[in-house]
Amino acid sequence: MRWINLIRAIVIFLSCFALAACVTSKQPLSKYFGGNPDYQLLGLWYNTDDFYNHEYLHIVIDLNKHMHLIRVSHPVSNRGGQVSVDEFFMYSTKLGTRQYMNIQLQSHPGKPSVREKQYVIAKYATYKDETLKVWTIRDDALIKAFKYHYLQGRHWQHNGRTFVKLESPQAVLRRWILNATDKEFNPPRVYKRIKKAPYREY
Repeated sequence: MRWINLIRAIVIFLSCFALAACVTSKQPLSKYFGGNPDYQLLGLWYNTDDFYNHEYLHIVIDLNKHMHLIRVSHPVSNRGGQVSVDEFFMYSTKLGTRQYMNIQLQSHPGKPSVREKQYVIAKYATYKDETLKVWTIRDDALIKAFKYHYLQGRHWQHNGRTFVKLESPQAVLRRWILNATDKEFNPPRVYKRIKKAPYREY
Protein backbone atom coordinates (compact mmCIF):
# COMPACT_ATOMS: atom_id res chain seq x y z
CA MET A 1 0.00 0.00 0.00
CA ARG A 2 2.87 2.36 0.83
CA TRP A 3 4.44 1.94 -2.63
CA ILE A 4 1.07 2.44 -4.33
CA ASN A 5 0.68 5.79 -2.56
CA LEU A 6 4.26 6.78 -3.31
CA ILE A 7 3.96 5.90 -7.00
CA ARG A 8 0.76 7.95 -7.14
CA ALA A 9 2.56 10.94 -5.61
CA ILE A 10 5.41 10.57 -8.12
CA VAL A 11 3.08 10.36 -11.10
CA ILE A 12 1.02 13.34 -9.89
CA PHE A 13 4.10 15.50 -9.56
CA LEU A 14 5.91 14.44 -12.71
CA SER A 15 2.77 14.70 -14.82
CA CYS A 16 3.28 18.47 -14.61
CA PHE A 17 6.48 17.99 -16.59
CA ALA A 18 4.75 15.83 -19.22
CA LEU A 19 7.17 12.93 -18.87
CA ALA A 20 6.76 9.23 -19.58
CA ALA A 21 9.38 8.36 -16.96
CA CYS A 22 9.37 8.90 -13.20
CA VAL A 23 12.72 9.45 -11.50
CA THR A 24 13.13 9.69 -7.73
CA SER A 25 16.07 9.68 -5.34
CA LYS A 26 16.43 8.40 -1.79
CA GLN A 27 18.79 11.31 -1.14
CA PRO A 28 18.41 15.04 -1.83
CA LEU A 29 21.36 16.98 -3.24
CA SER A 30 22.03 18.64 0.11
CA LYS A 31 20.78 18.65 3.67
CA TYR A 32 18.01 21.07 4.47
CA PHE A 33 19.26 23.81 6.77
CA GLY A 34 16.11 25.93 6.68
CA GLY A 35 15.47 29.64 6.45
CA ASN A 36 17.19 30.13 3.10
CA PRO A 37 14.52 30.16 0.36
CA ASP A 38 15.16 31.20 -3.22
CA TYR A 39 13.04 34.35 -3.40
CA GLN A 40 13.24 34.38 -7.21
CA LEU A 41 10.98 31.32 -7.25
CA LEU A 42 8.24 32.79 -5.10
CA GLY A 43 4.99 33.61 -6.82
CA LEU A 44 2.51 32.14 -9.27
CA TRP A 45 3.67 30.48 -12.52
CA TYR A 46 1.59 29.32 -15.46
CA ASN A 47 2.18 26.80 -18.24
CA THR A 48 -0.05 26.35 -21.29
CA ASP A 49 1.84 23.74 -23.28
CA ASP A 50 -1.01 21.28 -22.80
CA PHE A 51 -3.91 22.44 -24.98
CA TYR A 52 -6.55 20.67 -22.89
CA ASN A 53 -5.25 21.43 -19.40
CA HIS A 54 -4.11 24.51 -17.52
CA GLU A 55 -1.36 24.17 -14.97
CA TYR A 56 -0.27 26.55 -12.22
CA LEU A 57 2.69 26.36 -9.85
CA HIS A 58 2.30 28.47 -6.72
CA ILE A 59 5.61 28.61 -4.83
CA VAL A 60 5.36 30.12 -1.36
CA ILE A 61 7.15 30.24 1.99
CA ASP A 62 5.61 29.66 5.40
CA LEU A 63 6.30 31.44 8.70
CA ASN A 64 9.50 29.45 9.16
CA LYS A 65 10.76 30.28 5.65
CA HIS A 66 10.15 26.77 4.39
CA MET A 67 9.32 26.63 0.68
CA HIS A 68 6.22 24.85 -0.61
CA LEU A 69 5.26 24.08 -4.19
CA ILE A 70 1.50 23.93 -4.75
CA ARG A 71 0.49 22.57 -8.12
CA VAL A 72 -3.02 23.11 -9.54
CA SER A 73 -4.07 21.47 -12.79
CA HIS A 74 -7.50 21.56 -14.37
CA PRO A 75 -9.07 20.83 -17.78
CA VAL A 76 -10.28 23.62 -20.03
CA SER A 77 -12.95 21.38 -21.57
CA ASN A 78 -14.54 17.96 -21.07
CA ARG A 79 -11.66 16.49 -23.09
CA GLY A 80 -9.08 17.39 -20.45
CA GLY A 81 -7.79 15.46 -17.46
CA GLN A 82 -8.86 15.46 -13.84
CA VAL A 83 -8.73 18.46 -11.51
CA SER A 84 -5.80 18.04 -9.10
CA VAL A 85 -4.33 20.12 -6.29
CA ASP A 86 -1.10 18.86 -4.74
CA GLU A 87 1.43 20.34 -2.32
CA PHE A 88 5.12 19.45 -1.99
CA PHE A 89 7.87 20.62 0.36
CA MET A 90 10.93 21.82 -1.56
CA TYR A 91 14.26 23.59 -1.17
CA SER A 92 17.13 24.66 -3.40
CA THR A 93 20.70 23.43 -3.79
CA LYS A 94 23.38 25.29 -5.73
CA LEU A 95 26.06 23.17 -7.43
CA GLY A 96 28.60 25.15 -9.41
CA THR A 97 26.65 27.88 -11.21
CA ARG A 98 23.39 25.93 -11.41
CA GLN A 99 20.36 25.77 -9.13
CA TYR A 100 18.45 22.57 -8.36
CA MET A 101 15.12 21.80 -6.73
CA ASN A 102 14.86 19.08 -4.08
CA ILE A 103 11.14 18.26 -4.11
CA GLN A 104 10.04 15.92 -1.33
CA LEU A 105 7.37 13.32 -1.97
CA GLN A 106 5.56 11.47 0.81
CA SER A 107 3.87 8.10 0.68
CA HIS A 108 1.69 9.03 3.66
CA PRO A 109 1.13 12.80 3.73
CA GLY A 110 0.24 14.07 7.18
CA LYS A 111 1.52 10.95 8.99
CA PRO A 112 5.11 11.71 10.07
CA SER A 113 5.53 8.40 11.90
CA VAL A 114 5.21 6.41 8.66
CA ARG A 115 6.60 9.03 6.31
CA GLU A 116 8.85 7.65 3.58
CA LYS A 117 10.88 10.38 1.95
CA GLN A 118 11.67 10.35 -1.74
CA TYR A 119 12.91 13.30 -3.78
CA VAL A 120 12.49 14.54 -7.30
CA ILE A 121 15.58 16.49 -8.38
CA ALA A 122 15.28 19.07 -11.12
CA LYS A 123 17.54 21.80 -12.49
CA TYR A 124 15.94 25.21 -12.82
CA ALA A 125 16.66 28.78 -13.85
CA THR A 126 14.72 32.05 -13.62
CA TYR A 127 15.08 34.82 -16.18
CA LYS A 128 14.54 38.59 -16.35
CA ASP A 129 11.56 38.14 -18.68
CA GLU A 130 9.71 36.45 -15.77
CA THR A 131 10.26 32.95 -17.16
CA LEU A 132 11.03 29.81 -15.18
CA LYS A 133 12.59 26.79 -16.89
CA VAL A 134 12.70 23.37 -15.23
CA TRP A 135 14.80 20.45 -16.49
CA THR A 136 14.32 16.92 -15.13
CA ILE A 137 16.93 14.17 -15.46
CA ARG A 138 16.59 11.77 -18.37
CA ASP A 139 15.80 8.22 -17.30
CA ASP A 140 18.03 6.69 -19.99
CA ALA A 141 21.00 8.77 -18.74
CA LEU A 142 20.52 7.33 -15.26
CA ILE A 143 20.07 3.77 -16.50
CA LYS A 144 23.35 4.15 -18.42
CA ALA A 145 25.02 5.47 -15.26
CA PHE A 146 23.76 2.40 -13.37
CA LYS A 147 25.22 0.12 -16.06
CA TYR A 148 28.70 1.63 -15.76
CA HIS A 149 28.48 1.92 -11.94
CA TYR A 150 28.67 5.72 -11.83
CA LEU A 151 25.45 5.65 -9.80
CA GLN A 152 23.52 3.08 -7.81
CA GLY A 153 19.84 2.43 -8.32
CA ARG A 154 17.24 0.37 -10.10
CA HIS A 155 14.58 0.76 -12.79
CA TRP A 156 11.40 -1.02 -13.83
CA GLN A 157 8.33 -0.72 -16.05
CA HIS A 158 4.77 -0.22 -14.83
CA ASN A 159 1.73 0.53 -17.02
CA GLY A 160 3.89 1.79 -19.87
CA ARG A 161 6.00 4.08 -17.67
CA THR A 162 9.65 3.76 -16.76
CA PHE A 163 10.37 4.18 -13.05
CA VAL A 164 13.91 4.94 -11.87
CA LYS A 165 14.93 4.97 -8.22
CA LEU A 166 18.29 6.52 -7.37
CA GLU A 167 19.94 4.89 -4.37
CA SER A 168 23.39 6.53 -4.47
CA PRO A 169 24.88 8.28 -1.43
CA GLN A 170 24.53 12.05 -1.48
CA ALA A 171 28.21 12.70 -2.30
CA VAL A 172 28.10 10.34 -5.30
CA LEU A 173 24.86 11.87 -6.56
CA ARG A 174 26.22 15.41 -6.22
CA ARG A 175 29.36 14.51 -8.16
CA TRP A 176 27.36 12.99 -11.02
CA ILE A 177 24.96 15.95 -11.19
CA LEU A 178 27.82 18.45 -11.08
CA ASN A 179 29.44 16.79 -14.10
CA ALA A 180 26.22 16.15 -16.03
CA THR A 181 25.86 17.86 -19.41
CA ASP A 182 22.71 19.23 -21.01
CA LYS A 183 22.12 15.92 -22.82
CA GLU A 184 21.53 14.23 -19.45
CA PHE A 185 18.41 16.38 -18.96
CA ASN A 186 15.04 16.45 -20.67
CA PRO A 187 13.97 19.54 -22.64
CA PRO A 188 12.82 22.26 -20.24
CA ARG A 189 9.29 22.83 -19.09
CA VAL A 190 8.70 26.60 -19.43
CA TYR A 191 6.54 28.67 -17.07
CA LYS A 192 5.61 32.33 -17.22
CA ARG A 193 5.16 34.30 -14.02
CA ILE A 194 1.65 35.62 -13.43
CA LYS A 195 2.39 37.29 -10.13
CA LYS A 196 5.55 37.76 -8.08
CA ALA A 197 4.96 37.10 -4.41
CA PRO A 198 5.50 40.22 -2.26
CA TYR A 199 7.75 39.58 0.70
CA ARG A 200 8.79 41.68 3.67
CA GLU A 201 11.14 40.79 6.50
CA TYR A 202 9.57 41.94 9.77
